[in-house]
Amino acid sequence: MEYLNISNCHQIESFPGGGMPPNLGTIEISNCEKLLSSKTWVCMDMVTSLKVQGPCDGINTFPEEGLLPPYLTSLCLYNLSSLETFDCKGILHLMSLRALYIESCKKLENIAGETMPVSIIKLSIEGCPLLQKRCHKKDREIWPKLCHIDGIKIAGRWI
Repeated sequence: MEYLNISNCHQIESFPGGGMPPNLGTIEISNCEKLLSSKTWVCMDMVTSLKVQGPCDGINTFPEEGLLPPYLTSLCLYNLSSLETFDCKGILHLMSLRALYIESCKKLENIAGETMPVSIIKLSIEGCPLLQKRCHKKDREIWPKLCHIDGIKIAGRWI
């Protein structure tokens, strides 16, 4: 198994303790708030691509420090209805992360932490009007965290 999709499983709190298939590369999680708050991700060394989809109404800040699998190359956050802050501290350990996509998070307004990992070469922010406005203005609280990234696309425009 190379791909796993878990959707609308509101009671799942963790992944199985026995481990996951060694060739599992992509996980897509949709509307599973308890699972997204679980600390069982780190043991998933084989996962390189993760898509997190909402609504997940109880998640205001994401990701928590130490939550995500360590060898991610691609992370996509989509339609997290209550997300207000993306926390860079939660991805600093991801030295292989190349692409970060944040889409349709209408309440997202802030990027917390010092900076994005230097490994990121593509950042796309679409359908996040509050954050997009701050990025277009090169807000001094946000822009220094992003400016080292070569490929930044905000609301369909390359910056």
